[in-house]
Amino acid sequence: ELEGTPELDEDLALFNRVGDLYQKSGNVQGAVDMWERGVSHYADGGFHNNAIALCNKILRNAPGRTQTYLTLAKLMLKRGFVAEAKQNLLEYAERMKKAGQLEAAFKALREFADLASGATEELRLLLAEQLKAAGLEDQAREQLAKLYHETKGDARRSRATMEKMKAIDPGYDAAGAPAPPAPHAPGPRPPVRRRAPAEAAGGEEPRPPGAVQRRAE
Repeated sequence: ELEGTPELDEDLALFNRVGDLYQKSGNVQGAVDMWERGVSHYADGGFHNNAIALCNKILRNAPGRTQTYLTLAKLMLKRGFVAEAKQNLLEYAERMKKAGQLEAAFKALREFADLASGATEELRLLLAEQLKAAGLEDQAREQLAKLYHETKGDARRSRATMEKMKAIDPGYDAAGAPAPPAPHAPGPRPPVRRRAPAEAAGGEEPRPPGAVQRRAE
């Protein structure tokens, strides 16, 4: 049996192939479990394209795998595909809300809003609106304060943003709120990942057999 053998750990593409064998035998759960292991190993190795391909494969076969939407969002963000990352993040958050796990949904939205430049305004407004609707007014106002200070250098954008903020919380004076604390300094850089043979030769990162890379628009 391949699972748990040294060969399986050494050849990451086997996660994809063994998952395919499970799928063909009708064991979708086994296939998804194997593909998820592949996603983890590929991501740890820095092969984000491969990890994204396997995430897409998982969702084609098991669209109810909620956590995969969050994993895919994080991978897309690392590759610089902000629009697709946001799309998958919002899908994750909506599914978590429907499952009654509001805090997990809010946590993911907060983290993404702090990391994703270029997608901050829409996410912070959405997050503030949903936090306020959930009765978490202080947390909602914290997001509005962050948004105000992120946009105040652009007069036109700041005015438009203030109007949207007033629609969410008419009684809140974001301009008079103290500036939010600066984000934590980034930690040490991760070690240089090992390169696959094709990548070392200047080619593309290897893709699992049968996996199709999802492209950002």
